[in-house]
Amino acid sequence: MTAQSREPGAAQFEYRITEPRERTLGRILSERAAATPDRTCLVWKGAERITFRELDDAVNRAATGLELQGVTHGDRVVVMSGNCPEFVYLIFALARLGAVIVTVNVHARGAQLEHMLMNSAPKLIVVERDNVERVLEASAGLSPAPRVVVLGDADADAAPQDRVIAAAAVFDQPPHSGHPEVQHTDLAQILYTSGTTGPSKGVMITHHQAYAFADYVSQAMEMTDDDVYYTCLPLFHVNAQLSLLAVVLTGGCLALYERFSASAFWGQVREAGATAVSLFGAMAYILYQQPPEVDLPTALRVCWAFPAPYDILDDFERRYGFRVLTAYASTEANFVAIGGLHDDLPSGAAGRVHPRFEVKVVDADDREVPPGVTGEIVTRPRDPFTMMLGYYRMPETTAEVFQNLWYHTGDAGRLDEDGYLYFVDRIKDVIRRRGENISSYEVEQVIVGHPAVAECAAMAVRSELSEDEVMVVIVPREDTTVVPAELVAWCSERMAYFMVPRFVRVVPELPKTPTGKVEKYQLRSGAPADGVWDAQAETH
Repeated sequence: MTAQSREPGAAQFEYRITEPRERTLGRILSERAAATPDRTCLVWKGAERITFRELDDAVNRAATGLELQGVTHGDRVVVMSGNCPEFVYLIFALARLGAVIVTVNVHARGAQLEHMLMNSAPKLIVVERDNVERVLEASAGLSPAPRVVVLGDADADAAPQDRVIAAAAVFDQPPHSGHPEVQHTDLAQILYTSGTTGPSKGVMITHHQAYAFADYVSQAMEMTDDDVYYTCLPLFHVNAQLSLLAVVLTGGCLALYERFSASAFWGQVREAGATAVSLFGAMAYILYQQPPEVDLPTALRVCWAFPAPYDILDDFERRYGFRVLTAYASTEANFVAIGGLHDDLPSGAAGRVHPRFEVKVVDADDREVPPGVTGEIVTRPRDPFTMMLGYYRMPETTAEVFQNLWYHTGDAGRLDEDGYLYFVDRIKDVIRRRGENISSYEVEQVIVGHPAVAECAAMAVRSELSEDEVMVVIVPREDTTVVPAELVAWCSERMAYFMVPRFVRVVPELPKTPTGKVEKYQLRSGAPADGVWDAQAETH
């Protein structure tokens, strides 16, 4: 297939939400298992194949096990695990009971993990064996202290046995005979944000919001029961969960792998026979930097990329022969703007505003700005319960982001006269220097075009004049060297003078969350400091 033009054009797809009161996650799976019981719905690591009937049965067994552990409607259950079939079973089993799954990043530790557990106050915690001690310590202050289900064999000497139980107690039980009444408006999940700028916030997602997420994705990708959706993204993140729900909605198949590997990626996609994939933007750049594939997967037709790698997007599509879909979305707000499979977008646009959402761009006083003017993106849904309920046990933070009855995204962007939405930057990452507002995103996009730069993070640091200065943290490409003075000279030819970095720091890797977001707060701490090259010092 040949990648299509991205000239402006009208959207060629529509959206629907049918029978919303029946759209609970447990019901969706039951209906699909009854309709296509023998169809493969999940392939784990290219080997273990699970049909819809087998998935439904495993979910019912897990629901029984969870009830035996005292889990009932409304209870929170933390799942802190990497990708595995048991994670999938828990998503639907908890939904069937009307309980709430709390997905926690497997790398969370210390104060961050303790905050998540104290905030969610779970009835039960399901965790991989390697993280048992960490979870026991972080949850010790809860009263009553929750029991911990260990995926794998529980170590008798590792922890008090009154709190630690083996996975068989949950997963090896008779099928559940009946389920409590669950409403589409019920809370289905608490998903913690990455917390790169402060304490993690628990986003409250209803059954109907999860359904709408998956419905919008599957329609934009034009998915059918012939599609195989590949993902190696973590199930504790919303993206991989949407992939799972989308295949259940459409009757397709999810090819699930443990984690991203640049060297293994295309081989896994070929092995799966995947027709659709999801990538984070950093993954797209990493793949693009690899030598061109000789044996590309011929079945692959579409890919989501968040955020979209706009500077390489056209060439990326031409090289690999599939369409890259763009969108503006968040865990809190759903898919606010989407570029459809046959949409021709203006350069840099995330997509046309979704017909089921209202979107405005406003100034600091919440006044709407004209088309083309950058401000904060605010939004609200036209359909109820398709956006988050709020942040769990954070009423003041919830009220703040829903100021004036619009959800304030914290993102800078602009709308054009045709309804296309453009993401500019995170507002907290906008740098104010020499009387000019600078987008860290735009600085980064220029610098990653340097032949010696693999990755870049740009940020504001305070100067001796109490204004912002631009600092960039650089990861060199393999077998290359970044010379700061040469990089700054290169930047001077490609960006406005006030955008050119003053400080340059070279590091072997950037601190990131498992979903690929750069943790800039770690890079800002104490900066500028030793090991940082200062252009101003070089000129004095």
